[in-house]
Amino acid sequence: MLLPCLEGIIATEILGRSIEYLYTKETKSSTEIENETISPDKMKQFYRILKTSGTINLSKQRLLSIQNNIVRSKQKDTDYRNEEIYVGEIRYNWQNGLEENIHFIGPPYQLVESMMTGLLEMHEMMLLDNSLPAMMHATILAFGFVYIHPFSDGNGRIHRYLIHDVLKSRLAEYHFIIPVSAAILQRNQEYDAVLETISKPIMALIEYDLDETDHHITIKNDLNYLYRYPDFTEHTLFLYKMMEASISEDLVG
Repeated sequence: MLLPCLEGIIATEILGRSIEYLYTKETKSSTEIENETISPDKMKQFYRILKTSGTINLSKQRLLSIQNNIVRSKQKDTDYRNEEIYVGEIRYNWQNGLEENIHFIGPPYQLVESMMTGLLEMHEMMLLDNSLPAMMHATILAFGFVYIHPFSDGNGRIHRYLIHDVLKSRLAEYHFIIPVSAAILQRNQEYDAVLETISKPIMALIEYDLDETDHHITIKNDLNYLYRYPDFTEHTLFLYKMMEASISEDLVG
């Protein structure tokens, strides 16, 4: 990586400020991707958590701790979600009324515990084996997590945290955060297109009812295979591209 080569050239104080900037930029960009307004306190909490990436073993309790620290008090979870969840937006329809435009529906909540257990066990196996390239490992864990969407809030930020957690766990030279979220923010349409390689087939086949009064979703058919065996080829290529862009734009440029 770049940092060891620079340590002997750049003054320690300047290098320190540069690293702090990268952490801060990643924190800010990660929240902007989701179009959220986060309190300064929660931004600081996410900043602190980013700095601990790669130092604490991932577990259900660790993920819950991260979630509790980065969301508002009323959105803190004590367990994985116990209801259906979807990602969408409110928009005007052709009759000038409001309607939900749903982009993705997560797997049924009854499956979340087993899917998250499998994802974390696979992560541990890849750490021990250490043969799969770190970027592929990061893709599988981070995107696997965001499609499961195990929490009521904070899934996107944790998804991007997990990228750094894997890289710092796997790569001894990864001493600091490369602000990949900043690169994604500048290419949000590409990011959405990558996510849609999984979400669109699911949305084309899923049968559901939406109660527009309380926004509750009921899933009516079984699509377990679509959630459990995803093809992350496009996601891996995208993440490599975002890391390369982030290095050239934020570290070199």
